[in-house]
Amino acid sequence: KKGGGRISKDQLEEAMVECQLELGVTFCCAETAQEVSEWLFRYTKAVAQEPFKKIKQDWQSNFRFHLASEKSSGVREDFSKIWLKSLKKFKRMPLETCQAIAAVYKTPTALTEAYSECASADDAKWLLEDITVQRGVGPLAVERRVGPALSRRVHTVLTSTQPDLLLNNVE
Repeated sequence: KKGGGRISKDQLEEAMVECQLELGVTFCCAETAQEVSEWLFRYTKAVAQEPFKKIKQDWQSNFRFHLASEKSSGVREDFSKIWLKSLKKFKRMPLETCQAIAAVYKTPTALTEAYSECASADDAKWLLEDITVQRGVGPLAVERRVGPALSRRVHTVLTSTQPDLLLNNVE
């Protein structure tokens, strides 16, 4: 511009918005060299980590049934706890029900072997149905059964050949 080449703050912001909309660029305003270096550090770190995050996400999405939300604490858990946690991942599966199933079938392998020994696919679907589940303690304790819905859901997940099967969609 004439008169020293200065532009107003409003003109600068207007030009920045226009560049963002038309060119898809992002601006970061910094007051000091320290702010610029911090922003540059964060940006380069994000760019460097992106391929690794994509690989991890792709790797996890290839598993039909996994415990991705579980954080490793460095402490070894015994297998029965992991089996209980796996059962707990089922929708509307109370801890007492998980414990009752795990008491009868100590491992997933034991359960899948029991499925294969059933006379028919329908018998396998209803294998867990009559397992007794005790809820509560003492005089308030109530005995229930696993029931057909949960039995069918567990059977479907453990015997399915569909790699994209989601736990929450199995009814």
